[in-house]
Amino acid sequence: MKLMKRRVFITGASGFVASHLARRCVDLGDDVHLSIRSTSNLWRIKDILSKVKLHEVDISQREPLRKVIKKVRPEVIFHLANAALYDGVHSSAKPYVEVNLLGTINIIDACEDVDYECLVNTGSSAEYGPKEKKMNEQDLCNPQIVYAITKLAGTNYASCVGKTHKKPVVTLRLFSPYGPYDDPKRLMSEAIVNALEGKPIFFSRPNIVRDYIYIEEVVDAYLKVVEKAKNYKGEIFNLGSGQETTIQEVISEIIKITGSRSRTKWGVLPPRDFESPVWQADMSKMRELIGWKPQKSLQGGLEKTIYWYKKNLDFYRDKIRRF
Repeated sequence: MKLMKRRVFITGASGFVASHLARRCVDLGDDVHLSIRSTSNLWRIKDILSKVKLHEVDISQREPLRKVIKKVRPEVIFHLANAALYDGVHSSAKPYVEVNLLGTINIIDACEDVDYECLVNTGSSAEYGPKEKKMNEQDLCNPQIVYAITKLAGTNYASCVGKTHKKPVVTLRLFSPYGPYDDPKRLMSEAIVNALEGKPIFFSRPNIVRDYIYIEEVVDAYLKVVEKAKNYKGEIFNLGSGQETTIQEVISEIIKITGSRSRTKWGVLPPRDFESPVWQADMSKMRELIGWKPQKSLQGGLEKTIYWYKKNLDFYRDKIRRF
């Protein structure tokens, strides 16, 4: 999938998904601009730093961000800056409000006078809250935690601007991406590293469910949406595999692929309050309107991911060091 060379602006560029998207855009020959914070650890994008333009700006600061956008005048904007949630714990509400809500408002408003082709906002499946069936874009959202509340507020703002101002703003409501360069605090990376090292793997309940999607397919979807955004201004689309998998199934597959003798210890970690009985994306809207659906199985994605971790285990252990 080849986009004509464009000026691309990506927020949250040091993050997991954004780094993969940045690398793909570089490979496509785009003029890539990345927003980072002064505290950002750039280990994920170290190999492409000479091929991109970095802009040190805090998206929660309205005027500095406006100046950057005015200078770059991007044609495609991928908004992925995110105050993430790990282990279900909020330190305070402030960073979530500042980044997930105000940061989203700021980036959309900063692009108001830019004749852009597409602005892709990144939402979260956590916006839905507990569900008893597949999560559909028409569902009433009932977020249970501050992270999800602020993500939903950002999604609603993006949708409002797209529809009322006729702007090509689209939100991808992301489910559970995994793959190379993932954060060590996330389940998939921790389990893979422990399995490769023969260490015990600790979790809460084996029946917790997620909809996992391989990172390269996530990138494919972002690029596909750019092509169609002008037809679906303000729309929200799920981005998952459309398949639900239990944590036990994931761990069993990782153990099988790695050939590990690691022991899995359940019930060691406390369960999180916001778990949903069903956590599965209804992908029909994405398939019918955008013409995109995921192709890779969980096994196929895990095999590629584990291969990367095997090759880069020493680098991965050392990744938190600044360079």
